[in-house]
Amino acid sequence: MYRVLIVDDEPWALVVIRKIFNWEENGFEVIGETTSSKKAIDIISSEHPDVVFTDIRMPNFDGIELIKIIRQKKIDTEFIIISGFAEFSYALEAIHNGALDYCLKPMDPSKTDELLKKIYVYLENKRSLQNNELMEVIKGTSGRKSAVIDDFLHKYTQGVWFSMVVYSENENDNVKNSKGLEGYHLLGIKVGVNKYQYIVNMEDNAASDKMEEELFKKPDIISAGISTRVEKAEDFQKLVKEADIAALKTFVSGEKGVFFYTNNIQILKPVLNKISNAVTNRKFELLQGILEELQELFVVQGLGMSEVIYFWNQIVSIMDNKFEDKSTYFNLEFLNYSELCTRFKDFKSLCGYLQEVFNELGPDKVMSLCDQEINASFIKMVEYIKANFSQELYLKELAVKFYINQFYCCELFKKFIGKTFSEFIASLRTEKACELMVTTDLSIERVAEIVGYNDYYYFNKVFKKYCGMPPAKYRKNHTK
Repeated sequence: MYRVLIVDDEPWALVVIRKIFNWEENGFEVIGETTSSKKAIDIISSEHPDVVFTDIRMPNFDGIELIKIIRQKKIDTEFIIISGFAEFSYALEAIHNGALDYCLKPMDPSKTDELLKKIYVYLENKRSLQNNELMEVIKGTSGRKSAVIDDFLHKYTQGVWFSMVVYSENENDNVKNSKGLEGYHLLGIKVGVNKYQYIVNMEDNAASDKMEEELFKKPDIISAGISTRVEKAEDFQKLVKEADIAALKTFVSGEKGVFFYTNNIQILKPVLNKISNAVTNRKFELLQGILEELQELFVVQGLGMSEVIYFWNQIVSIMDNKFEDKSTYFNLEFLNYSELCTRFKDFKSLCGYLQEVFNELGPDKVMSLCDQEINASFIKMVEYIKANFSQELYLKELAVKFYINQFYCCELFKKFIGKTFSEFIASLRTEKACELMVTTDLSIERVAEIVGYNDYYYFNKVFKKYCGMPPAKYRKNHTK
């Protein structure tokens, strides 16, 4: 929800404003109210509300002066001016000075929802543009510089830098507003339904334990990932990737927690050697025990997503070298951490998939597909996917549901759809996203959620792959 502060020098007016608007129904929450414009400056400076509803005429500072002061402080808060008919010229002046909109006293209850919906759409689009620009700069996919990042870097020149990713059960949970983080400076953006990405500056390494302690205090946190620390404010792309990978340790453990980035891939080399030898010598009966040993190793050593990525891609390399002609059949391809999480529910299901691959390679197991024809079950599966592409879909579960061998499914998708299972779903989601961006004024983030992507940046990446341009540019080019 977007956060609102109400400012009016008349106490009765505060009561009316709070009650006449359907705040929560329209995506807003009132975080405070005050009769003092001086106190309003302090509240705005500390709380950074998204919107301030303020009277135009007040003692000390009027609404116009309040806007000017906040603009000088470079606080990104929007203002809605409340004025009487006699003060309408002042309201227009406030608009000229950067107010988003105005409403006249006495307020018409039939028009309050319309105003809030208008503000909500504006804020959604504003956040979408800012987030996309900032993430492109941070992730290194844009050649432009971000004024937001430049201001942040110039403001904090000392101390230690790192990145942090937080997944929360509460989609409005924002660590930036947490108390008890003195000495920390956070630049954060929402990049998913329940995902926040931060660049963090802290005064010194001694404060690192405090961050972990504060995160553990927040009961709604599913997982948090913290990157390595650097003394120079550079290479944020690397830090962001590390934080992303660290937070995804839940893919392995299934447990909530605060996780620090590690990279212990050397621990996996003995197990990978065993797998390589077993595959080379076609001792597939040994592989079940080796995979069980591997899962135990992940638990004992506290390994995470870094090691999962390395392990999977090493297995793909081994299999490609030994069974190049079967790679398409088994749908074995190199994947990054986002793609792994999309394809597999967790590390256990990944290992289960590999076990099925090895079982299929046993004597008389590999099916000849050259003469196979598409069947009714596969047609039903495709229709089901078309109707449910916005849901989380896993090939293994669908194969069971429609009584088709999942490796046979991989071949059928390639043969009759011309795409892999993952590519087919991505194309359906992208097609629907294109339609929504042209026919509605929904924010790009909301479009991403509707078509099935909870991570906005990953949605941008997939969309650009299929459409040749980012979603924001697509919308601009296809709407007038």
